[in-house]
Amino acid sequence: MPNNLRSTSLDLLRFPLALVILTIHTFPSTGIVDAIGYEDHSTYTLFSHFCFIINAFFREQSVPIYYFISGYVFFYNVDFCKDVYIKKLHNRLHSLLIPYLVWNAIALAIVFLKGHFAPTVFNGAAEIVSNFTASDFIRAFTWIDLGAVNDQPINGVLWFVRNLIIICLLSPAIYHMVKGKNPVAIIVFGLLWLYMFNGQPLSNYIGKIPREVTMYFNYGLCSTFFYFTMGAFFSANKIDMISAFRRINKLSIVLFFSLILLQIMLYEFANIQSLITFVKSVNIIIGLFFAFNLASYLVEFKHITPNPFLAAGSFFFYVSHGLLIGNILKALIMIIKPSSSLALISTHFLAIIATITIILSTFMVIYKYSPILCQILAGRKRKK
Repeated sequence: MPNNLRSTSLDLLRFPLALVILTIHTFPSTGIVDAIGYEDHSTYTLFSHFCFIINAFFREQSVPIYYFISGYVFFYNVDFCKDVYIKKLHNRLHSLLIPYLVWNAIALAIVFLKGHFAPTVFNGAAEIVSNFTASDFIRAFTWIDLGAVNDQPINGVLWFVRNLIIICLLSPAIYHMVKGKNPVAIIVFGLLWLYMFNGQPLSNYIGKIPREVTMYFNYGLCSTFFYFTMGAFFSANKIDMISAFRRINKLSIVLFFSLILLQIMLYEFANIQSLITFVKSVNIIIGLFFAFNLASYLVEFKHITPNPFLAAGSFFFYVSHGLLIGNILKALIMIIKPSSSLALISTHFLAIIATITIILSTFMVIYKYSPILCQILAGRKRKK
């Protein structure tokens, strides 16, 4: 299988995966709208059902694929050694660490602007500003705990980047775990991820530790290790992932949609949450195979290629959408005042369209007129 098919398929996935994340961050997982006057979700039952369908299809599907791609690319076509490791970390300094710090600083600045200039509109921001300390400043770039926010950086979506930085630092250990086609690490991390995803707090079994430390034992980091290691396994052992995944192409299609249907049926007729969660966890893994099979099929047989602008802007889109979507959605709800489920659904889609338009328009200007700023904000490698 030609190398350009694999790389083109990976690039084709980048922006659609970011759109999926925007969608699941727009439609609440609980089906309850976070706006005054919409607390009683029983009044908007169709909206709640629609939210569940969105979650059944898309929730938790994108980030594991991003981690898989990151693990695959990190070890791709190199003989991993100390010099390669140092070079990789130098590249990640520009593609991960610097954007991570900059985007958290932007988020922190936005919170302070809200807290100082519109405290009655943004009550949460006003509380953060009034209680802010030096330790909170440090936590804002790692995880912040000011009453309402838990183990995320202040720009919440950057937990993904933070965890990716951690595992890149540990990449020599990951390489030694997977080289020689040894699947033990994948199995162990996979079982741990399934265990955590299905609601078992690992921190309960490691003694009493500060709350801040529990971040390292939560579901998110288990997801990072499992899917990054899986990608590393294919790359470090020079296994053609496209050919390997296509062996279960038809099975991945059937299982992916069958398990979505099963989740919906369980939700509608039984509502056994633990069983729904387990089915979802299995389908996240199936969805990874399905996504790559779909992308490679579109590239090879439908001759669809990724848009260079969208591929370049996928990271920018991911890290910036969380700063906009909540505010845009609340503003639209206040203006439109939707009174039915269909109106609520339409308002949420309108918020998605508005967010996409604002972000891509902003990125287009930066992409065209400021290459250096584009490199910083879009996590692009520095050109030599």
